[in-house]
Parts: sequence; C-alpha cells; structure tokens
Amino acid sequence: MKVCIFGASSESIDPIYIRETERLGCRLARRGCSLVTGGGKRGLMGAANRGFSEGSGYIISIAPRIFNVNGILYDEFNELYLTRDLVDRKRLMIEISDCFIGAPGGLGTFDEMFEIITQNQLGYTAKPVIFFNVAGFYDGLWTFLNECCRKGFIPEGWQRLCHMADSVEEVLEILNLQERRG
Repeated sequence: MKVCIFGASSESIDPIYIRETERLGCRLARRGCSLVTGGGKRGLMGAANRGFSEGSGYIISIAPRIFNVNGILYDEFNELYLTRDLVDRKRLMIEISDCFIGAPGGLGTFDEMFEIITQNQLGYTAKPVIFFNVAGFYDGLWTFLNECCRKGFIPEGWQRLCHMADSVEEVLEILNLQERRG
C-alpha cells in the first residue's frame, strides 16, 4: 500500500507532533507500506520520512524542482520525482497513492486533504483519507465541519468521506494493517 502523508514543514511546533508522526511512519513501514511524501526533511514531512527510514520502508519523494536545493529535501529516498510546481506535485501524489493521512499541518496540508475529500465526494476517487489527530490537533476543524453541515454548507454524511484517528493504532486499524511476521 502506498501511503501519502501530508504534514507541516515547520519545526516550530510541539515535539509531540514530530514524535508521533515518526512513530506512525515507522509502524506503517513495518507493515509493508511505502511512503509517498512531499520530500521535505523538516517538520512533519521530515518526521514521516525518518520514521519510514527507521522501519526500513520504501520512500517515494515528490517535490517541485525549486525545492531541489541543498538542505530542503530528505535525501534517503528510493525514488525522486521532480515536478514543475505544487499543483503537479499534488496531482502525482494523488495519482500514485492508495490512501492519505493528514498529520498536523497548515494551509498546504489543509489544501491537500480537502482536495482528496472533494474528489471522493464527487466520485473521482474513493481513496481513504485520515486526519491524524495528534493531541487533539483537528478537534476544532471537525467541530467547524459539523457546524458547516448543520448550516447546510456541507451535505449530511460528509464524515463518510474521511476518518479521524487520535492515535497511531487507530490509523493502522482504519487501514486494516497487520504486523508483518518474520
């Protein structure tokens, strides 16, 4: 399974987000998953990459050419695709990934996650989308989306389009991933 993890590039965040995202990456890798990543070595993108490396996982890095400079990209990938821009990066990530996990992040992470949810809603794809709710990071967003639904801006049943996972174990359960033997 090719798992795409979106997340913050910032390093000015609580260490719990970094620790849990690294742990998630490692656990996914140990279950035979490959990582599709935006390629960064900082923040939660870097944490996911480090976790996959620790778990001996396969890493597919997809980044805009402008990021291919010293110090920006994680360099322990198995495959690297350089794209024209962020739009092409997101398109390729969506195309090759089997599921999507939104670790805590900012505007870029929200853009990426809502793109997939909207594509699921319109029937263009039916790939799992999981908000990795470390330390309640997405609680306010979930409340806001429910309020939008209550006011008629989002259709009833929108929650079928995505999942909320409060722990690494819940992510693994949603994806029905078992520990590899041997």
